[in-house]
Amino acid sequence: MPLFLRQYAQPHQKNVRCMAAAWLTLLGHSSSTEDFVVPLYTIVEDVRCTQCPYCDHCRSAGWGHHFVSKTNYHLIIPEADHESMPLVDDFPDLQTHRFHGLIHCNGFGHLLSIKGTAGGSKYLDDKELMNLWDRICINLRTRKITVKDLSRKSSMYLRLLYGVGYGHSWHGKWGYKFCRGSFGVAELDYFRAIKDLSSLQLDQIVKDFGDTDKCREIKQIFRHYKDMSETPLMTLKDLLGFMLTIKSYAPLHINKKATAAPSCSTSKPLVIANMEDGKWSAKRLGEAAEVIATVLKEENAEKLCHGKMTRHDLRAAARVHIGDTGLLDHVLSLDNVDVGTHVVCRTKNPRTRIFEFSLHELGNGIKASEPDTEVLPNPLSEPALQPGVDVYQDLDYLYSNILVDYPGSDWVNEATWVVLNSKYFVKEWPLLDENDQFLTFTCRLMRLGETETKMENGLPPGEVVVDVSPHATVGELKQAVENAAKNTYCIAENFKVTNIEELEGFNDETFLSEAVASGIDLCVTGIRLALENRFRCQAGIESWEVRCTCGATDYDGEKMIACNVCRVRKHTHCCGMKDTEVIPQVYICKGCEVSISLHEEVIENM
Repeated sequence: MPLFLRQYAQPHQKNVRCMAAAWLTLLGHSSSTEDFVVPLYTIVEDVRCTQCPYCDHCRSAGWGHHFVSKTNYHLIIPEADHESMPLVDDFPDLQTHRFHGLIHCNGFGHLLSIKGTAGGSKYLDDKELMNLWDRICINLRTRKITVKDLSRKSSMYLRLLYGVGYGHSWHGKWGYKFCRGSFGVAELDYFRAIKDLSSLQLDQIVKDFGDTDKCREIKQIFRHYKDMSETPLMTLKDLLGFMLTIKSYAPLHINKKATAAPSCSTSKPLVIANMEDGKWSAKRLGEAAEVIATVLKEENAEKLCHGKMTRHDLRAAARVHIGDTGLLDHVLSLDNVDVGTHVVCRTKNPRTRIFEFSLHELGNGIKASEPDTEVLPNPLSEPALQPGVDVYQDLDYLYSNILVDYPGSDWVNEATWVVLNSKYFVKEWPLLDENDQFLTFTCRLMRLGETETKMENGLPPGEVVVDVSPHATVGELKQAVENAAKNTYCIAENFKVTNIEELEGFNDETFLSEAVASGIDLCVTGIRLALENRFRCQAGIESWEVRCTCGATDYDGEKMIACNVCRVRKHTHCCGMKDTEVIPQVYICKGCEVSISLHEEVIENM
């Protein structure tokens, strides 16, 4: 990180809280409409100067046993868009940042917030921010990064929606996998729940909803997207995956000088205009519509009439000119599209139930609308009454009624609960040797006389990455481990290596190339490792014993309460308390209540 800052950043401001320094990197970005600069701040934090040196994010992710790193790096793109914004004391703690990543100097870190905006803004969107963060992590050679996935679209949690539709969370597109669940949810539980929900058959869903007032709407949505898809949609995974693929195709904004529809349809024509807030610009949408119209014109010329083409044939012909199949699918999903002096009309053949497309010329028996009249679709009282108008609306309907409130099925509701309580995901980068210039090792630090068993039971297994020359000796490796440990961990400032278990039997003059292969884990013991120091581990000096009725045995980021008698912690939720309730100052668990009652009963009977 220091090398990155020296090469790509400039000093910005000091004395931010107890920060060692603040740096500014200006990121140039080109959008479809303009070029602009995005400010990326890097706040360097010396944990020894802070009031709370521990990391709650590490603790929630299951890394509470990690040694406390000496330096934290906060990478932030703030909400304000000007680079000269003053940094206030609580700048790293603000919840308004569009992007916030935290990297400990040992290579572990956390993605804390992503708040991108839609296209056309002078900010990066969610995908661009994730791509930026991924490149930063690769260049800085991070080890593991966690994210707590609380992202939502409307009322839908994306970890559930994407989990069922794609088999992974939204962050899974960048390689993030299950890290840990809340309330005792294990990795096997998560994958079983995803599999069960994904394999729900659409026909079975219709049967299960047959006696409910939601059946008609659900059947309409199913039928609409089955007709649109060129591949069979059999399961809930198939359906949601297809809908998510076209989800970003926002409803078209209607031009106020639109014309009426041709007599072939009762629907109003849609004019492609003002689409900068969608996935594609108005120009790209217009180009696709013109290609489709041109193909139909050629079909008309050949047949000397208003020829009709099936969706499959029209799509195949248009793909010769438009490679973006998602763009084509979107335009072909619309009933009528106004292209210049023509309208592309979509109708369903009543016999084959296949969509067919034809081209009609405006003015040929077609009555124009009055000027400045806004042509809008009929208002919808229920989103499913006209599926396809808004894919997000259809997704929301299925999410709320199938995933969240499935009638008469405990296992579906249980599977949904498991996925919703799987919030922590992690990405790991492998250690790679770069062009054989270095030998790379991962070292576990232990104090002389401590055993690995005791470390696992009570002491953190801190890790440090060491790069040395291929021509280095065993002695030079020991010195490199010492230096790396001292630069990384607070408790290792006076650490002295006495032995490397994997190199026992080799003297300090032995070349590493003759003794050990690059990339392996080394167990390093030494003296003066200050394990009694308050900077020992990220969970802090307070020892928590967690033993909840849900099966949780460690802190998982959820709200907890400690019994005033036994000091064992449990989830407030599992104790029947609402998250909004204030934790009582005095709480006695049921086990201790029984013990106290028995003790009082014995005293009374004496």
